[in-house]
Amino acid sequence: MRLENLERLYDPQFQTKSDYNIKTSSMSNIVTLWFEQAKNNRLLSQYLHILPNESIELAHIQLQVLQGATDNVLLMVQFLKQTDIVQRGIQREICRSLVTIFDWCSSSGPQLAKRLIQIRQFKGYNGLKQAAPYFAELVDHIVQHVFESFSKHIRSQKPDGKGTKKSLDQDLKAKLRLGPIRESTSQVPFDLYGLREAASKHSSSTSKLPNAVLPRRVISLGPHHVYTAVADILQEFWVQEFIMPTLQIIDKETCTRKQTSSNRDIIYNRCITQAAILSCIASACGGDGIFASSNITKFLESPACLFEEKFNRSDKFGPAVIANSDRMLGPLFEAVQNCISANPGLIEDAHLLGNFVTQKMVELHVGGSVDIDNDLHDSPNISHILPKPSKARALPKSIPARNASHLPRIQGNLLDLFLISGLQSPQMARPAIIL
Repeated sequence: MRLENLERLYDPQFQTKSDYNIKTSSMSNIVTLWFEQAKNNRLLSQYLHILPNESIELAHIQLQVLQGATDNVLLMVQFLKQTDIVQRGIQREICRSLVTIFDWCSSSGPQLAKRLIQIRQFKGYNGLKQAAPYFAELVDHIVQHVFESFSKHIRSQKPDGKGTKKSLDQDLKAKLRLGPIRESTSQVPFDLYGLREAASKHSSSTSKLPNAVLPRRVISLGPHHVYTAVADILQEFWVQEFIMPTLQIIDKETCTRKQTSSNRDIIYNRCITQAAILSCIASACGGDGIFASSNITKFLESPACLFEEKFNRSDKFGPAVIANSDRMLGPLFEAVQNCISANPGLIEDAHLLGNFVTQKMVELHVGGSVDIDNDLHDSPNISHILPKPSKARALPKSIPARNASHLPRIQGNLLDLFLISGLQSPQMARPAIIL
């Protein structure tokens, strides 16, 4: 479904100098213009009623107010278009950030943690410091934290109903090949041993590590149990320090008032559900140009509404999609691809929308006109921000029918949920349907 309206945005004969004005405008300029316009528009209703209706003074002032009102309209329309572009551009980057977070939580983070723990387990502190110097101190600190927590529990435990107690493997401390003794095993420096920049006000601050949880049905605790706990804490700590502060901000701005919550797990699962759906849509479309759509907020406000009962709540879908993203996103991916197959041209339209917003954002940044086909690609300073079209990834492997009941099913007409309005312009007679 090729969109003539969207194509016309790229046709020079339909673009006037007033459309998406390229002149850079600060927020201060926009607010100042608003203040002056608001003052002029309120003058008639607030002050002019005290003058006689037929007085020359009233007519003179009315004419001045009229001139001021009409003089600023063109600038206000330009600013309105600029703010629309800026909102779309920023929204797209927020969506991209969510996708990055989802990739880290579901794939990159666990894989890194697993690799670091493998090196630490077989080569000890010195081996990890040589292989991964950026992470060695933090991982070793967590190893000591888990060992100390297990030891403290062993010393303070009481026998269970059968009179048994947990114990540590003989010479467990030696087997762990610990690094330098940490001043406080439950607290790490705020800079995380160089992994995070710390402002002067945080230079002496620390961050608390998550608690270590002992395995239930294990009597003798050995290195394997320690490293399993270390991997869990490492991933949880990354979420706590790098991800949750950002997710709390995003959730506060995207969720409805009824959904507002300060509970960490609720916020995390809701944002992970948002991110997973966005990642799936971008993969099926072969790019993230669709993130510039104004109606993408549908998914940000109620991300799990696409699914039928059982998975139509983030607290159910979030943990499940982290555990197995391909499996949980398979039905949605397939539904999006079916929607695209029935509406040829949607992928290209989404890509065009993304490029259009990128072009206008760059023009606002440089304060001049930019040729999207030449200038953006030729300039070494800005070419890297222009996304390249890519093919949609392959559909995840089909799921056996016997397991279908454990997967989320799509409800309603997916095309209705993917009605994404295009950029509003004087030449556009109707919204553009991107997906």
